[in-house]
Order: sequence, then structure tokens, then C-alpha cells
Amino acid sequence: MAVWLADPPIQLPAIVDNPLESFCVTPIVLGCLDETQFNYNPEANMSDGSCEYAEQGYDCEGNITEPYIGMSAYGGVVFKLDDSGLHGMVTTLKDVDFVGWDTAAEVCKTYNDGNYDDWILPSLVQLSEMYNSLGFGSLNGNVGKFADSNYWSSESSSSGKCNQSYVFSKTAGYINCETDNPNLFVRPVRSF
Repeated sequence: MAVWLADPPIQLPAIVDNPLESFCVTPIVLGCLDETQFNYNPEANMSDGSCEYAEQGYDCEGNITEPYIGMSAYGGVVFKLDDSGLHGMVTTLKDVDFVGWDTAAEVCKTYNDGNYDDWILPSLVQLSEMYNSLGFGSLNGNVGKFADSNYWSSESSSSGKCNQSYVFSKTAGYINCETDNPNLFVRPVRSF
């Protein structure tokens, strides 16, 4: 027997003598329902809150997938990314020395953090990028833990009469011309 309730008609099934015959019991399988997570359970039909999400910038196996400014990776902390977002520059997580300009490049060249040995003394542009992305000029504050002081660059003035440093001040970052050879901080960089 069919019952018509609407126009156009919707047919409902006939009433069964034993109502339990028309029901299926589906067992509840708990697990992670998010298909993007490595512990996704395709058998699960109810979430148990067990999904494990990878850390920002990494996949579930710990491989770097999307570097970002401020990420600790590649032996340092990322301060610049290229247009692809996969390559850029890192600086060390600390000042490595306090020396004169005449030895600063060598300090960087011989620096080895245990994994990487291709460090160089940064240019003025790279120091400015560090100041603005990780230093006092960053929206996130001085996450690079730079001293409120001068850092050697790899450059000398066009006249050759001074060696150039970059000042990491709490109020501004700027280029300074050093006519003597004072001891200043050294913060190596490398590309990845």
C-alpha cells in the first residue's frame, strides 16, 4: 500500500509488519575524519578528536613544505623568501662574534653550526631585511634577538675610505660608515 502526501507525489514505503526488519545497524568507528591529516582513518564514521596536525610549514613527516619569515630552519631563522616562497635567506640565531671588519668575513666563512658551512657576511641590503623582518623594525618585535648596536656588512664605501655597518637601533635601522676598525657584532647569513 502506498501513501501519497505531496504534489508531485512522493511515495513512502509500505508499512512493514516488523519495523526492525527495515533498519540497519551501522557500528560506530571512531577516528580522524580529516582526509588531509596523516592519521586520517578512512574507516571512521565519527570523529574522536584524534587528528594530528603538522606544525606550520612542515608536512606530517617533518619535512619543510612552506618556509616562512621567522621559521627556524636551514641552520638559522628565515628572514627573506624569494617569489617562489621555497628559497631565501637565513641568519644565525645568535651573534657569532664581536670583531673588526678585517676579520668579520673570515669569521662568517669559517662558521659552522654543525649542519651548514656556507655562511657569509651579509650585505647592507640583507642587514636591512633582517632589521625589518626579525629585528627592531619587525611587526613582531626583535624576534632575532639582535643587540641594540652595529653589525658589520660585507661592503665598504665607494670611496673606500670606510667600512659600512648597519645599526640595529630600537628606534631605527640605518647605515653607518666606520672609518676606524672597531669591534662590532657579526651575524652570518646563508641562502637555501
